[in-house]
This record gives sequence, C-alpha cells and structure tokens, in this order.
Amino acid sequence: MNATEKIHKVIRAAEKNRQEKQAAELMASMVEWCFLDTTAGNDLTKYPPDINMQLEKALRNQETRTSFKDAQGKKYIVDLTTYEEYPEDDTSDTVKVIRKSKLDGMWFCQM
Repeated sequence: MNATEKIHKVIRAAEKNRQEKQAAELMASMVEWCFLDTTAGNDLTKYPPDINMQLEKALRNQETRTSFKDAQGKKYIVDLTTYEEYPEDDTSDTVKVIRKSKLDGMWFCQM
C-alpha cells in the first residue's frame, strides 16, 4: 500500500510539472516579459517561460513585487510598480523590466 501511494504521488507530481510547463509555454506565446540588458548593448533579454508565468501571475494578482532565483541560486526582486529588477543583495543594481502583449503587439514599460 505504502509503495503504491508513493508511486502515485510521484506520478501526480510529474503530471503537475508537465501541466505547469505547458501553461508557462502557452503564457509565453501570449505575453512576453523581458529586461533591458545594458551590459549587452541595451538588448532585451527574455525571461524563461516559468519566470515569465510567475511575473504575469504576480501582475494579474496585483502584487507589487515578486522574486525568483537564477540558475546560480542568486535571488532577484522584480518591482511591479516601477518595472525594475534588482538583486536582493544590491537594490542599486537595477534593470528595466518590460512586458509585451503578443496578442495586440503592445509594449508596456514603466520608466
């Protein structure tokens, strides 16, 4: 019984992961979040689909900020009132965040 429950739990977790990935990819096809990378010549850098989804959910939930960790484990804060991102340990190191709705082609940028 116990082994069966654990197997079902793993299967449910895997299915949930798959569904979340699909939802994030779908969201990325409708809304694109980027940041303005001044170190690379003012290039726009897209957020990965999972962070894109997190930013969109935070905006829709009228949150003022959200955070995520990069691949190296460094925590970043995104301020949704100023549309800026900065490392948790250095609030002066900011980059502009931009949201683009792909459905209507409009860019939303707070500066």
